[in-house]
Amino acid sequence: MNPKDPPPLEDSNEKISALIETLRHTDQRLDELTAGEVDTVADHNGRPFLLRRAQDHMRHSEAAILNALPAHIALLDTQGLIISVNEAWRRFASTNAIQGQGHGIGVNYLEICDRAKGEGASEAHQAAAGIRSVLGGGVKSFSLEYSCHSSTEQRWFLLTVAPLADDPPNGVVVMHLNITERKKVAQELHESQRRFSDLLENVQLISLMLDCEGTITYCNEYLLHLTDWQLGEVIGRNWFELFIPPDINDLICSFFGGLLANQPETRHHENEILTRSGERRFIRWNNSVLRSGAGDVIGTASIGEDITERKKAQASIIYLNRVYAMLSGINTLIVRVRELDEVFRETCRIAVEVGGFRMALIAIVDRSTMEIVPIASAGKDEALLTAIKDMLASDIAPNTMLARAVREKNPVVANDSKNDPRVLFNKIYSESKVRSMAVLPLIVSDEVAGVFALYASESEFFHEEEMKLLTELTGDIAFAIDHIKKEQQLNYLAYYDVVTGLPNRTLIHDRLDQGVMAARRNKWLLAVLSVSLDNFKVVIDTLGHSIGDGLLQEVARRLTACLDDTGTVGCLGVDEFCIILPEISRSEDATMVARKVIDSCAGSYLIDGNDLFVWVSVGITLFPDDADESASLIHNAHTAMYRAKNQGRNTYQFFTMEMNRNAQDKMRLETDLRYALINGEFLLYYQPKVSCTTGKITGFEALLRWQHSVRGLVGPDEFIPLLEETGLIVPVGEWVLTTACAQLRCWHDEGLGTLSMAVNVSERQIHVADLCETVRQALAASGLAPIYLELELTESQLMKDVDGVIGVLERIKEIGVKITVDDFGTGYSSLAYLKRFPIDSLKVDKAFVQDIIADPNDVSITRAIITLAHNLKLKVVAEGVETEGQLGLLIANHCDEIQGYYFSRPLPVEEATVLLREGRSLDSQMMAGLKPSRTMLLVDDEANILSALKRLLRRDGYDILTAMSAEQGLEILASHRVDVIISDQLMPGMSGVEFLRRVKTLHPDTVRLVLSGYTDLQAVTDAINEGSIYKFLSKPWDDGILRANIEEAFRHKEMADENRRLHTGLALANSQMTVVNEQLQKMLVNKDLQTMRDESLLDIVQEVLQQLPWPIIGIDDEFIVALANTAADVICGEGKSLLGRNMYASLPATLLAALGSSMAVETDIDINGIRYRLRGSSMGEHSRSRGALLVLLPLVL
Repeated sequence: MNPKDPPPLEDSNEKISALIETLRHTDQRLDELTAGEVDTVADHNGRPFLLRRAQDHMRHSEAAILNALPAHIALLDTQGLIISVNEAWRRFASTNAIQGQGHGIGVNYLEICDRAKGEGASEAHQAAAGIRSVLGGGVKSFSLEYSCHSSTEQRWFLLTVAPLADDPPNGVVVMHLNITERKKVAQELHESQRRFSDLLENVQLISLMLDCEGTITYCNEYLLHLTDWQLGEVIGRNWFELFIPPDINDLICSFFGGLLANQPETRHHENEILTRSGERRFIRWNNSVLRSGAGDVIGTASIGEDITERKKAQASIIYLNRVYAMLSGINTLIVRVRELDEVFRETCRIAVEVGGFRMALIAIVDRSTMEIVPIASAGKDEALLTAIKDMLASDIAPNTMLARAVREKNPVVANDSKNDPRVLFNKIYSESKVRSMAVLPLIVSDEVAGVFALYASESEFFHEEEMKLLTELTGDIAFAIDHIKKEQQLNYLAYYDVVTGLPNRTLIHDRLDQGVMAARRNKWLLAVLSVSLDNFKVVIDTLGHSIGDGLLQEVARRLTACLDDTGTVGCLGVDEFCIILPEISRSEDATMVARKVIDSCAGSYLIDGNDLFVWVSVGITLFPDDADESASLIHNAHTAMYRAKNQGRNTYQFFTMEMNRNAQDKMRLETDLRYALINGEFLLYYQPKVSCTTGKITGFEALLRWQHSVRGLVGPDEFIPLLEETGLIVPVGEWVLTTACAQLRCWHDEGLGTLSMAVNVSERQIHVADLCETVRQALAASGLAPIYLELELTESQLMKDVDGVIGVLERIKEIGVKITVDDFGTGYSSLAYLKRFPIDSLKVDKAFVQDIIADPNDVSITRAIITLAHNLKLKVVAEGVETEGQLGLLIANHCDEIQGYYFSRPLPVEEATVLLREGRSLDSQMMAGLKPSRTMLLVDDEANILSALKRLLRRDGYDILTAMSAEQGLEILASHRVDVIISDQLMPGMSGVEFLRRVKTLHPDTVRLVLSGYTDLQAVTDAINEGSIYKFLSKPWDDGILRANIEEAFRHKEMADENRRLHTGLALANSQMTVVNEQLQKMLVNKDLQTMRDESLLDIVQEVLQQLPWPIIGIDDEFIVALANTAADVICGEGKSLLGRNMYASLPATLLAALGSSMAVETDIDINGIRYRLRGSSMGEHSRSRGALLVLLPLVL
């Protein structure tokens, strides 16, 4: 301890207590020696010593010693009586509440303390309790700090109580020590510490104190906030164990030793510390040592600044400069180089040499196997590169960072390769001094073509700015990949077919030119084979282009396999191939190759799970026999191939001059066809459609014919396919549509009925021409209402491009034109598609109608089509009706209309007009004769019941069918038309109610009765309620009642049939009404839209008026306020609404006086002390409004 330092207060108290105890002990010893009787004793030299005088002297010395002490001291006996006090006690007694007024010897100090009241009483009571505890031996000592302030100063005292030495104590020493100065010093020290602490806590700096062992003795809040620790978790812990990263711990510990030695180089230092979460922060320290009062080093004090972000920024600038340099070098490379291998190789080199990376790697994704294959690298660490390749070839390849980048299409970064769990084989990277890595995908056309991997020796290298630049760089590399590949692809596509990979027409012509020159020079025979797939179009239409492409590729492979090294296979078109045999000795060699091609291509093809069969037709031409230049050879081979197709396909034909003549005939026909429209050679024939209900003509189908100037009338089968092939069908189709509409309008104007006109539409008109516009123009030119026009499309046309066709048809339907599906049942449509098309009717193909009488299958198909159409609310037209039997079956199955030679062949316009004028219709007697007979089905498992019923009911003229079970009944219903069914209830296998429920579903038009002696009332009631049973009749029956009920059932059935016929008859009218209603609905919708717009506009005007600060008032022609904004209500209506009130009862008098008898006025008036300019004007000049508009403009704002 420093001698200048004052002794601790506790030590002083103990020494004073010990001194008093010694004095007391000496006085007691003298009393014992004298016992009040011995006055003198001799010392060891024989000199006399006066004991009593010594005793008195001792007592005077004791008092002097105690009086000299600064403490106020009193000695108490075991009862608390004061037996001795010093002078300081006496002086202080007058002001000390604890001592009180009675301070003299002999006074009981405990009682004084107990009786204390007022200020200081609480401390007095505590002092009494403490003294008693010491006297009783409960405690060894007692102390109490208390204040005793006067009017002039503040004072603090320390009361201590110590026992006199006897055990138990025979008294206590009570001392009151003035500690005012010490208290003030302590307060000042505390305030100084507070200010210092506030200073350290409020600055963004670390404040830290350590002892010589590195134990934390102090830290400020900033350090705790920075590292996420709590104060109690830090104080007393070793700084180096808690905060210093293990990898630099030894270095920092040695540095700390130098700091304690006060070495100058340790005063400023930078190092990393760890936060609670393990994050590293970089700190710049200003250090100093702490010394004791004796000058000894007792620890260190440090102020630290967090420079982590500054360090990162500095490192980022360095990293970015490297990346910028690398980016510049690689972009220059991309512009200059045109070979991908060189681009990849040089990119990696620049990344290492210019970018400063440890290693760079580019790997490409093999799309066939989805493997990642390294193809270029630089800065090679052979061990690391080998490890990466091994990983990519192993089962763990999907877990690598390269695979993740490919899979996720995003960069994958590891800035701490040693500890990042995503990094496989951390040890290998550590040994290769790789601390961080980034893998960036090379994305071309939204597909990952490869990856660019960079390996850095620095940790935390790849951050946002670096990755932004590197992502830009990979985009440039990906662009280079795409651009170079597209250049290569363009070069390839210029000479090779994209689907098959075979030489295309350009390359075939080149090779054939070379072959012809060689054959001419060497006197060789050369053959050209044209090979066409016979039914490839069916595959495309049925299964799509993807399957078609797979088929073409397999055909190309088979064709190539048929040739030796000298032959060439090429692709001339979608499904046409060309084979060049440049050197043959005879024509039979070409024949052998043709047969080999046919046999090879005839086998099945398994394409994507589809087992396909196609055949080929082969045309052969020879050089120099047929032609002597390449273009003619290919043309001749093509002509021979078409001849092979006409001969039945799957065969070959050599080119002959006759083929050439036929081709020329076709060419001339095509030429004539191109002039036919200009020359007016086309004409229309009209075939009527007849109602199966009324027998009357309901419309016509317009059929195209060609009146050739030389050939005469040319059938449609000869020229319509040629129209389609040449594209002439589009202008010809427009002519047909316009002419048909004009003719129908003429019939309408002549009063020959409200007929409809059906016009066939070709596929080209749907997909090439603007069909909607063509229809609009034809309707506009003729003045025909859209409801009378029908467009017919075949089922196969609908399925070519479902979504596109639906869009076209919906636009046509918006015009009001009807849509019909022609040749229904011969295409490939499904019900799922059929219900999507906006069609109005189906036309049953004549292939089903021709054998409808003889073939039950055709009957079933026709009935199914009719039922399907009616369920979809579609009309059914049967074409190709040629016999009365066909007509009868169609009427019986509720067909709506028929068309065919039975009623009329297609007619020229003149004959069709005569037909209409004559009013010809189906024979009414014939139609009446087609009325079906009454047929009933009896179902009962008892034969005698069936026999009895047949005997009873035969007299009524019914056609009676019988069945012994429900199953047999269902079979009969499947093949016979039945009107009424009578079934027993209790039958084996299926009850009568269950049977009739099923019949209701399958044959809903039948009338169903139960005749039974067994009654399950609930089941029968349920069946009647749900409509499965018409009536329940009981056994045994009354013959008359039974016959009457059956007669009623037939009448019910016939009435329902009649209703259906009437419904069918009304269908046309209803459809016309539907169109009119649709047009009316459109008008109403447009009207509603206009109303909504007007209301919206009115709302806007109202809002604007309400926002204006000037009063605006509208008065109608009955002097009622029809308009008033908020300003008008406030100024002219005293805050009340003016709307709907009479102007004379609600407007201010000054305003009414200014108006007088005329609303058209402009004058100044006063309202509520404010001057306004009144402007009144009449309404009606710009609208249908009537009345006046008043505006008040304040003259002083």
